[in-house]
Amino acid sequence: LSYDEIWPKTLEEIKEISANTIVIGFFGDDNWRFEDWSRYYAPFFNYILTSEKDTSFYEREGFNNAQFLHGVSQSVFHKDKKIKQIYDMTFVGMPIRDRADYIKYLKNKGFKLRVFGRGWEKYPELNEVYGGFLETDKYVDLINETKINLSFSKTLLEEKGKKNTQLKGRLFEVGACNAFILVENFEDFKLFFPKSPEITFSNKEDLARKVLYYLKNEKEREKQSDKIYAQVLKEYTWEAQFTRFF
Repeated sequence: LSYDEIWPKTLEEIKEISANTIVIGFFGDDNWRFEDWSRYYAPFFNYILTSEKDTSFYEREGFNNAQFLHGVSQSVFHKDKKIKQIYDMTFVGMPIRDRADYIKYLKNKGFKLRVFGRGWEKYPELNEVYGGFLETDKYVDLINETKINLSFSKTLLEEKGKKNTQLKGRLFEVGACNAFILVENFEDFKLFFPKSPEITFSNKEDLARKVLYYLKNEKEREKQSDKIYAQVLKEYTWEAQFTRFF
């Protein structure tokens, strides 16, 4: 669910008509939408799946049926294509929060990079690095063709009293391709990849330093990619996640 695609009344009627039917709710943005949204839908489900590894916030509200589930379609889409890397650095996504500031900073530093996704046409100063929108197969090609994939972690909206960074699926997608990624540090990163703090950055200057280092050190990029790849295949494919859940 994202908004109100299924009314609570509909979920109530499912239970009235077929009491033995198990209904599962899958919430992807609980780190910033739980308090004013998913907590109100939660009572209507037998099980709750959330993209947060720490589910204690559900337990504090009296829900003991929530567990983490987030993965990647490694067997279908995201895979190591073993093709030539032709881009130094790329980012795919919309220019929310301070992403455009990061891209401008890197561009002004002289780094060769490309950005893809909707919304970047609003920044004419980035026209020369903007590559448009990508379909899924082209997106997977791009991941494989990139030496340093970027991932930003800030949420769509900044709100007081809520987490303002979150896990993004791009981390799993790049990992499943056995490609290298630098990811903006988020609060629960250590819960997902405790052995890979080297791939995180905390600000523009930190990112620039790490981009320089990893562009010069291909073997170190491969070492970090191999670690993430192994963990994604073991823990974070949809097959592994749903098998564990069921």
